[in-house]
Amino acid sequence: GSGGPRLLIPTFRDSPSWESGSPKTSRLYRTAAASRARDVFDILLIDSLGELNYSETAAAALRVLEQRATHAFPPAFIMPGEWHSELETLAGELDFPIKSSAEIEKRFREIIRELGRIALG
Repeated sequence: GSGGPRLLIPTFRDSPSWESGSPKTSRLYRTAAASRARDVFDILLIDSLGELNYSETAAAALRVLEQRATHAFPPAFIMPGEWHSELETLAGELDFPIKSSAEIEKRFREIIRELGRIALG
């Protein structure tokens, strides 16, 4: 590979069992939503431990979004409503210092802004 970090974000639509309108759709959607919420929480957790390498993460995120050509960088982030309870549950279970989903969203946006500042100079 390139030797640098890779940011992989699978989507449930890539799953062979994805069928629009099937009974599986809502289950797959909930699973995907929970997974994405956990990704956000993982980033905050890594950051809180002082282990988030902003330079490498910014470069990797910029590369991925440029390759996909689906979003500007830094991306605008609006937390889906279905993530709120998942994030608050994780914060409680792990005794994370930020407990409310609104504060988690705010901190994640701050991280995205900082990554954008670093990536775009």
